Amino acid sequence: MPVKEFPRPAIEFDLLMLQVDRLSMLYPDGEITRMLNRITQSVLYKIYYDKILRIPADSQLKAIEMKSAPQLRTIKVLGRNNALESLNVNKCAIRRLPSSLKYLQQLDTLAIDRGLVDILSLEALHGIRNLTDIQLSRNKLHRLEVSKDPTMVLPIERLYLPYNLLEFVDIQFFTPFKRLRDLDLTSNRLKQIIVNRPVALPLLFRFLLPQNLLMQLNCSNWIMPKLGALSLSMNNLKQLPFGIGQFTELETLFLNNNQLTILDLQHLERLHKLTNLQIIGNRLHTILLSPTSQKHRCRRVSLPAMQEISFSDNFLTNIDFNLWNMPALKEMSLENNRLQRLRNFYKKFPNLKIIYVRNNSIRCSDIVSMKKYLESKMVQIEVKTDKRACSTSSSFPHPTKAGVICCND
Repeated sequence: MPVKEFPRPAIEFDLLMLQVDRLSMLYPDGEITRMLNRITQSVLYKIYYDKILRIPADSQLKAIEMKSAPQLRTIKVLGRNNALESLNVNKCAIRRLPSSLKYLQQLDTLAIDRGLVDILSLEALHGIRNLTDIQLSRNKLHRLEVSKDPTMVLPIERLYLPYNLLEFVDIQFFTPFKRLRDLDLTSNRLKQIIVNRPVALPLLFRFLLPQNLLMQLNCSNWIMPKLGALSLSMNNLKQLPFGIGQFTELETLFLNNNQLTILDLQHLERLHKLTNLQIIGNRLHTILLSPTSQKHRCRRVSLPAMQEISFSDNFLTNIDFNLWNMPALKEMSLENNRLQRLRNFYKKFPNLKIIYVRNNSIRCSDIVSMKKYLESKMVQIEVKTDKRACSTSSSFPHPTKAGVICCND
């Protein structure tokens, strides 16, 4: 429909949504909301100028969104409301979740982004039976308050708290989240996740903790039987999280840009559904398999679902593929290491499609043995224009490309 302009307020609208560019609040509390719900189901404010948003009990609006509300300090719901489903506020001055939010009985999505929320208490959300999604990104959150109500259960399935100021999180805070499937704590300042007793999140599938300050992590008391994706990239971890092996449904594990030096595959041997392992940009120099007893000194780790592994940008000089039983492996990246030997990998991984080994110091004899796989492009390796560009002791002509592969005798 064509845009219709008014001197004041100016409103751009279609059948289902009104966009409010500027609104002069010359009406009694909540009256603007009542007026809007007579002609639309949802309203979008480009800029909301008032300090308070009042939502009457009889408002029939299903969605309210504010692109910017620089003076908004609180929200007042004036009685039980059974219509509003989505409330999205950006760039506001709200510091606490208002207690009257509990009157929004049909609310399923609550987002307050780029605000001043500094403490998250769950009491204001208790009783909202349809609330499944909460997003509080880029606020000033520094504390998650553990509820004192042991009977509290929340229907929330997705909780997003990225880009805040959290340093310490007591995992007891998440006790009421029995339906939680997705938890995002990306880019806070987390130094520790406190666990005083076991906490069960029976449906949690994805847990994101990248870009924090964790130096160690003990997840042995995390009861997360459905956990399928765990990201711990860009922390300060020096070893695998203690208890990682209990997450037997885990499919993806990301530990990029940490400080791991040794990878003991024994800690992963129970992860039979793991398909993607990334430990890029660490300080790895050794991959081993610790024997569980004297009888098992020559055993192998079996990861039957593993399809993709990346150990790029580390300090590996040698990898014993005899320790690995990964029949489904399709892709492996070992770029930017210090590998000298690379033998028999094609026999160990029958489904391997591609292996990246650029920027290593592999011996010429191993390069020659891989000629067939260079021709098929399974092996991706750096090619120099001629041997004068090599810093190694020798070189080998690439079988299909113009140039040479640098190698050591």
